[in-house]
Amino acid sequence: MNPKHKIKNTIKNIPPIRKIVREYNIKQWEKFPTQISIESTSRCNSRCITCEHKDMKRAKQDMTMELYEKIIKECSQYRKLITNLSLSFMGEPLLDENIFKKIKLAKEWGIRFISFICNGSLLTEEKAKRLIDSGIDSIVFSVDGAFKASYEKIRVGLNYEQVTDNIKTLIGLKKKLKSKKPTISVDMVQTEYNKGETELFKTQWQGLADEVMIRPLHVWGGEVIDKDLLNYSRNTLFNNKLSRRPCFYLWKSMFISQDGKVALCCVDAECESGYGNITTSSIKEIWQGEQIKKVRKLHLCGEFDKIPLCGRCNFYLAKEMPWWWV
Repeated sequence: MNPKHKIKNTIKNIPPIRKIVREYNIKQWEKFPTQISIESTSRCNSRCITCEHKDMKRAKQDMTMELYEKIIKECSQYRKLITNLSLSFMGEPLLDENIFKKIKLAKEWGIRFISFICNGSLLTEEKAKRLIDSGIDSIVFSVDGAFKASYEKIRVGLNYEQVTDNIKTLIGLKKKLKSKKPTISVDMVQTEYNKGETELFKTQWQGLADEVMIRPLHVWGGEVIDKDLLNYSRNTLFNNKLSRRPCFYLWKSMFISQDGKVALCCVDAECESGYGNITTSSIKEIWQGEQIKKVRKLHLCGEFDKIPLCGRCNFYLAKEMPWWWV
């Protein structure tokens, strides 16, 4: 066993040490979010059955450069604390004609790691070249199937061959240009429609993508995706023996909509948390504000049902918590 892993395995079972590590990390996280997702656009060109976007009621438009610059300038003051700045939330970032400009601006202001999640359908060779030139560090492509039938059943409105060819074009261009960035990941969310394709999916992309990700399906607070998917998520993919724990993303991640609203978390597609708006407040003010402190306290007390979205959520089962967490 690796000596570092051996030490970690030893100390993680000592409650006082876990508490010291936890309190230190929480103190650091409460200064400023370490992961920030900026919704460059809330528009999307697909109607995926696993996503809340198709039923989303809030405005579907791009974030203005003025608002984006305000956010990036503040982030630059805390750039040493930020481990990932993502330019996606509930939309398809390549629909935003300013996406390349936004990536470059963040790099110019010293943001170390920039990423986004993308469906790949709009990725032409020209855009692939511009992405490499922009300096973006990581792109995750959502490819929810190993076959055309399952993929197009899930990612409604997109074409399987076109998407996979587009991703391979970027991979080929990156290799041709001998560029280390961006790292390219392909992602499959397991559902009733692709549950037997996991190993084939891995085989198809290993050696091409830098990372192949297989994730369980969460239910977006249990209100939007169809009943069959809700039941599949709740009854099939998750180990329901796991006890409910506070969601550490409340201390780690901030999600900002295209019009500046701050969401409760990645599951809050409608941005109804009431945390605040970046157009009138700073990220730091909202992050250290009374509203978010109230939600964190409810989580620490195990009173998840007092927050409607949290009471219906099973995202905590889809993500592994750090060893030192509560």
